[in-house]
Amino acid sequence: MQVFGEYIKNRRLKRGLERCDLAAGVCTEDELKELEENNYGRLKLILLLCNRLDISYQSIFPEKVLQTPEELLSIVETLSFRNEYQAAWELLDKYSRGAILDDPALAGKLLYFKGYTILNAKGDLKEAIYYFQRTLTLTHEESTYELLALKGLAHCYKENNEEKRAKLFYEQALRLKRIFPANPKMVPLYYNSAQFLAEGKQGQEKAQRLCDEGISILKKGNKTEGLDRLYYEKATHLTNKKEKKIDFLKKAAYYAKVNQNYYLEDLIEDKKD
Repeated sequence: MQVFGEYIKNRRLKRGLERCDLAAGVCTEDELKELEENNYGRLKLILLLCNRLDISYQSIFPEKVLQTPEELLSIVETLSFRNEYQAAWELLDKYSRGAILDDPALAGKLLYFKGYTILNAKGDLKEAIYYFQRTLTLTHEESTYELLALKGLAHCYKENNEEKRAKLFYEQALRLKRIFPANPKMVPLYYNSAQFLAEGKQGQEKAQRLCDEGISILKKGNKTEGLDRLYYEKATHLTNKKEKKIDFLKKAAYYAKVNQNYYLEDLIEDKKD
Protein backbone atom coordinates (compact mmCIF):
# COMPACT_ATOMS: atom_id res chain seq x y z
CA MET A 1 0.00 0.00 0.00
CA GLN A 2 1.18 3.53 -0.75
CA VAL A 3 2.49 5.48 2.22
CA PHE A 4 4.56 8.56 3.04
CA GLY A 5 7.85 6.74 3.51
CA GLU A 6 9.82 9.94 3.98
CA TYR A 7 7.65 10.77 6.99
CA ILE A 8 8.52 7.44 8.59
CA LYS A 9 12.20 7.94 7.83
CA ASN A 10 12.24 11.44 9.34
CA ARG A 11 10.45 10.27 12.47
CA ARG A 12 12.89 7.37 12.82
CA LEU A 13 15.89 9.67 12.50
CA LYS A 14 14.37 12.13 14.96
CA ARG A 15 14.17 9.29 17.45
CA GLY A 16 17.84 8.50 16.81
CA LEU A 17 17.08 5.06 15.41
CA GLU A 18 18.99 3.21 12.73
CA ARG A 19 17.02 1.08 10.28
CA CYS A 20 18.21 -2.04 12.05
CA ASP A 21 16.80 -0.71 15.34
CA LEU A 22 13.33 -0.02 13.98
CA ALA A 23 13.21 -3.16 11.86
CA ALA A 24 14.24 -5.49 14.71
CA GLY A 25 11.52 -8.05 15.31
CA VAL A 26 9.24 -6.38 12.77
CA CYS A 27 10.61 -6.74 9.26
CA THR A 28 13.87 -6.91 7.33
CA GLU A 29 16.00 -3.82 6.86
CA ASP A 30 15.46 -4.14 3.11
CA GLU A 31 11.69 -4.07 3.59
CA LEU A 32 11.96 -0.95 5.75
CA LYS A 33 14.27 0.66 3.18
CA GLU A 34 11.76 -0.13 0.41
CA LEU A 35 9.01 1.51 2.43
CA GLU A 36 11.02 4.61 3.27
CA GLU A 37 12.49 5.18 -0.18
CA ASN A 38 9.76 3.92 -2.51
CA ASN A 39 6.70 4.84 -0.47
CA TYR A 40 5.20 1.36 -0.52
CA GLY A 41 4.77 -1.36 2.09
CA ARG A 42 2.57 -3.98 3.73
CA LEU A 43 -0.43 -2.51 5.53
CA LYS A 44 0.19 -4.39 8.78
CA LEU A 45 3.80 -3.21 8.80
CA ILE A 46 2.75 0.39 8.18
CA LEU A 47 0.31 0.29 11.09
CA LEU A 48 2.90 -1.25 13.39
CA LEU A 49 5.46 1.41 12.48
CA CYS A 50 2.85 4.10 13.17
CA ASN A 51 2.37 2.64 16.66
CA ARG A 52 6.11 2.42 17.33
CA LEU A 53 6.83 5.93 16.08
CA ASP A 54 3.63 7.55 17.41
CA ILE A 55 2.39 8.58 13.97
CA SER A 56 -1.31 9.15 13.26
CA TYR A 57 -2.86 7.00 10.55
CA GLN A 58 -4.44 10.00 8.85
CA SER A 59 -1.04 11.63 8.34
CA ILE A 60 0.81 8.59 6.98
CA PHE A 61 -1.39 7.71 3.99
CA PRO A 62 -1.79 9.90 0.87
CA GLU A 63 -5.23 11.46 0.40
CA LYS A 64 -5.80 9.45 -2.78
CA VAL A 65 -5.41 6.23 -0.75
CA LEU A 66 -7.85 7.32 1.95
CA GLN A 67 -10.33 8.56 -0.66
CA THR A 68 -10.31 5.24 -2.52
CA PRO A 69 -13.08 3.14 -0.92
CA GLU A 70 -11.31 -0.20 -1.42
CA GLU A 71 -8.08 1.07 0.14
CA LEU A 72 -9.89 2.87 2.95
CA LEU A 73 -11.91 -0.22 3.83
CA SER A 74 -8.78 -2.37 3.84
CA ILE A 75 -7.27 -0.06 6.46
CA VAL A 76 -10.50 0.13 8.47
CA GLU A 77 -10.98 -3.65 8.45
CA THR A 78 -7.43 -4.24 9.68
CA LEU A 79 -7.81 -1.64 12.44
CA SER A 80 -11.10 -3.21 13.50
CA PHE A 81 -9.46 -6.61 13.93
CA ARG A 82 -6.92 -4.85 16.17
CA ASN A 83 -9.75 -3.32 18.27
CA GLU A 84 -8.69 0.17 17.15
CA TYR A 85 -12.28 1.17 16.61
CA GLN A 86 -11.88 4.88 17.33
CA ALA A 87 -9.18 5.29 14.69
CA ALA A 88 -11.21 3.22 12.21
CA TRP A 89 -14.35 5.29 12.80
CA GLU A 90 -12.48 8.59 12.44
CA LEU A 91 -11.09 7.51 9.06
CA LEU A 92 -14.52 6.39 7.84
CA ASP A 93 -16.26 9.47 9.17
CA LYS A 94 -13.84 11.80 7.41
CA TYR A 95 -13.08 10.04 4.15
CA SER A 96 -16.26 8.12 3.26
CA ARG A 97 -18.58 11.09 3.34
CA GLY A 98 -20.01 11.85 -0.07
CA ALA A 99 -18.43 8.74 -1.60
CA ILE A 100 -20.33 7.60 -4.68
CA LEU A 101 -20.25 3.83 -4.95
CA ASP A 102 -21.64 2.10 -8.02
CA ASP A 103 -20.99 -1.35 -6.56
CA PRO A 104 -23.77 -2.27 -4.07
CA ALA A 105 -21.56 -4.90 -2.43
CA LEU A 106 -18.81 -2.34 -1.76
CA ALA A 107 -21.37 0.18 -0.51
CA GLY A 108 -22.81 -2.47 1.79
CA LYS A 109 -19.37 -3.25 3.18
CA LEU A 110 -18.72 0.44 3.84
CA LEU A 111 -22.05 0.84 5.64
CA TYR A 112 -21.42 -2.29 7.68
CA PHE A 113 -18.09 -0.98 8.94
CA LYS A 114 -19.64 2.40 9.72
CA GLY A 115 -22.09 0.59 11.95
CA TYR A 116 -19.48 -1.74 13.41
CA THR A 117 -17.00 1.02 14.25
CA ILE A 118 -19.48 3.55 15.62
CA LEU A 119 -20.92 0.81 17.83
CA ASN A 120 -17.54 -0.13 19.26
CA ALA A 121 -15.98 3.34 19.29
CA LYS A 122 -18.97 5.36 20.49
CA GLY A 123 -21.41 2.81 21.84
CA ASP A 124 -24.05 4.48 19.67
CA LEU A 125 -26.71 1.78 19.30
CA LYS A 126 -29.14 3.95 17.35
CA GLU A 127 -26.62 4.92 14.67
CA ALA A 128 -25.22 1.39 14.49
CA ILE A 129 -28.69 -0.07 13.91
CA TYR A 130 -29.27 2.54 11.19
CA TYR A 131 -26.08 1.54 9.34
CA PHE A 132 -26.66 -2.20 9.76
CA GLN A 133 -30.20 -1.87 8.42
CA ARG A 134 -28.93 0.11 5.41
CA THR A 135 -26.35 -2.62 4.84
CA LEU A 136 -29.16 -5.15 4.50
CA THR A 137 -30.89 -3.04 1.83
CA LEU A 138 -27.78 -3.26 -0.38
CA THR A 139 -26.72 -6.87 0.19
CA HIS A 140 -29.56 -8.89 -1.27
CA GLU A 141 -27.48 -11.80 -2.54
CA GLU A 142 -26.74 -13.30 0.86
CA SER A 143 -23.27 -11.80 1.03
CA THR A 144 -20.88 -12.03 3.95
CA TYR A 145 -21.78 -8.50 5.00
CA GLU A 146 -25.49 -9.25 5.01
CA LEU A 147 -24.73 -11.98 7.51
CA LEU A 148 -22.48 -9.74 9.59
CA ALA A 149 -25.08 -6.95 9.57
CA LEU A 150 -27.62 -9.40 10.99
CA LYS A 151 -25.11 -10.25 13.71
CA GLY A 152 -24.57 -6.53 14.33
CA LEU A 153 -28.30 -5.93 14.74
CA ALA A 154 -28.52 -8.86 17.14
CA HIS A 155 -25.70 -7.41 19.24
CA CYS A 156 -27.34 -3.96 19.33
CA TYR A 157 -30.67 -5.33 20.46
CA LYS A 158 -28.95 -7.46 23.08
CA GLU A 159 -27.20 -4.36 24.44
CA ASN A 160 -30.57 -2.62 24.44
CA ASN A 161 -31.96 -5.46 26.61
CA GLU A 162 -34.24 -6.69 23.80
CA GLU A 163 -33.27 -10.32 24.26
CA LYS A 164 -36.02 -11.89 22.12
CA ARG A 165 -35.30 -9.66 19.14
CA ALA A 166 -31.56 -10.23 19.56
CA LYS A 167 -32.04 -13.99 19.59
CA LEU A 168 -34.07 -13.83 16.36
CA PHE A 169 -31.30 -11.98 14.54
CA TYR A 170 -28.57 -14.26 15.87
CA GLU A 171 -30.53 -17.31 14.77
CA GLN A 172 -31.15 -15.78 11.34
CA ALA A 173 -27.45 -15.05 10.97
CA LEU A 174 -26.47 -18.57 12.01
CA ARG A 175 -28.95 -20.09 9.54
CA LEU A 176 -27.52 -17.93 6.77
CA LYS A 177 -23.99 -18.96 7.76
CA ARG A 178 -24.70 -22.56 6.81
CA ILE A 179 -24.99 -21.74 3.09
CA PHE A 180 -21.60 -20.04 2.93
CA PRO A 181 -18.27 -21.75 2.39
CA ALA A 182 -15.84 -21.28 5.29
CA ASN A 183 -14.80 -17.62 5.29
CA PRO A 184 -12.41 -15.95 7.78
CA LYS A 185 -14.35 -12.68 7.41
CA MET A 186 -17.26 -14.30 9.25
CA VAL A 187 -15.21 -14.97 12.38
CA PRO A 188 -16.81 -12.05 14.32
CA LEU A 189 -20.10 -13.91 13.98
CA TYR A 190 -18.62 -16.93 15.72
CA TYR A 191 -17.27 -15.26 18.85
CA ASN A 192 -20.13 -12.76 19.21
CA SER A 193 -22.72 -15.52 18.84
CA ALA A 194 -20.80 -17.75 21.23
CA GLN A 195 -20.72 -14.94 23.78
CA PHE A 196 -24.45 -14.37 23.39
CA LEU A 197 -25.28 -18.05 23.85
CA ALA A 198 -22.94 -18.51 26.80
CA GLU A 199 -24.07 -15.41 28.68
CA GLY A 200 -27.72 -16.18 28.06
CA LYS A 201 -27.30 -19.75 29.38
CA GLN A 202 -28.91 -21.01 26.17
CA GLY A 203 -26.32 -23.52 25.19
CA GLN A 204 -22.67 -23.55 26.18
CA GLU A 205 -22.14 -26.63 24.02
CA LYS A 206 -23.33 -24.74 20.95
CA ALA A 207 -21.17 -21.77 21.90
CA GLN A 208 -18.19 -24.12 22.26
CA ARG A 209 -18.83 -25.56 18.79
CA LEU A 210 -19.01 -22.09 17.26
CA CYS A 211 -15.65 -21.09 18.77
CA ASP A 212 -14.03 -24.35 17.67
CA GLU A 213 -15.45 -23.95 14.16
CA GLY A 214 -14.11 -20.38 13.93
CA ILE A 215 -10.68 -21.49 15.12
CA SER A 216 -10.64 -24.31 12.56
CA ILE A 217 -11.57 -21.95 9.69
CA LEU A 218 -8.83 -19.48 10.59
CA LYS A 219 -6.15 -22.11 11.01
CA LYS A 220 -7.01 -23.79 7.72
CA GLY A 221 -6.74 -20.40 6.02
CA ASN A 222 -3.47 -19.60 7.83
CA LYS A 223 -5.12 -16.54 9.38
CA THR A 224 -4.47 -15.21 12.88
CA GLU A 225 -6.91 -12.27 13.12
CA GLY A 226 -9.73 -13.43 15.36
CA LEU A 227 -7.95 -16.36 16.99
CA ASP A 228 -7.12 -14.15 19.96
CA ARG A 229 -10.79 -13.33 20.59
CA LEU A 230 -12.00 -16.87 20.02
CA TYR A 231 -9.55 -18.27 22.58
CA TYR A 232 -10.38 -15.41 24.95
CA GLU A 233 -14.07 -16.28 24.65
CA LYS A 234 -13.34 -19.94 25.41
CA ALA A 235 -11.31 -18.91 28.47
CA THR A 236 -13.79 -16.43 29.91
CA HIS A 237 -17.16 -18.01 29.18
CA LEU A 238 -16.78 -21.62 28.11
CA THR A 239 -14.79 -23.38 30.81
CA ASN A 240 -14.67 -23.50 34.58
CA LYS A 241 -11.58 -25.67 34.67
CA LYS A 242 -8.56 -23.71 35.83
CA GLU A 243 -6.01 -25.54 33.67
CA LYS A 244 -8.04 -25.09 30.49
CA LYS A 245 -8.76 -21.46 31.32
CA ILE A 246 -5.02 -20.77 31.74
CA ASP A 247 -4.24 -22.60 28.48
CA PHE A 248 -6.86 -20.66 26.51
CA LEU A 249 -5.69 -17.34 27.98
CA LYS A 250 -2.09 -18.16 27.00
CA LYS A 251 -3.20 -18.85 23.44
CA ALA A 252 -5.31 -15.69 23.40
CA ALA A 253 -2.34 -13.67 24.66
CA TYR A 254 -0.05 -15.20 22.05
CA TYR A 255 -2.34 -14.35 19.14
CA ALA A 256 -3.18 -10.91 20.57
CA LYS A 257 0.55 -10.16 20.47
CA VAL A 258 0.86 -11.53 16.91
CA ASN A 259 -2.13 -9.42 15.81
CA GLN A 260 -0.93 -6.34 17.74
CA ASN A 261 -4.29 -6.34 19.52
CA TYR A 262 -3.15 -4.16 22.42
CA TYR A 263 -6.67 -3.76 23.82
CA LEU A 264 -7.10 -7.51 24.25
CA GLU A 265 -3.58 -7.86 25.65
CA ASP A 266 -4.56 -5.46 28.43
CA LEU A 267 -7.76 -7.42 29.13
CA ILE A 268 -5.78 -10.64 29.42
CA GLU A 269 -3.30 -9.02 31.79
CA ASP A 270 -6.23 -7.95 33.98
CA LYS A 271 -7.49 -11.55 34.00
CA LYS A 272 -4.07 -12.76 35.17
CA ASP A 273 -4.20 -10.33 38.09
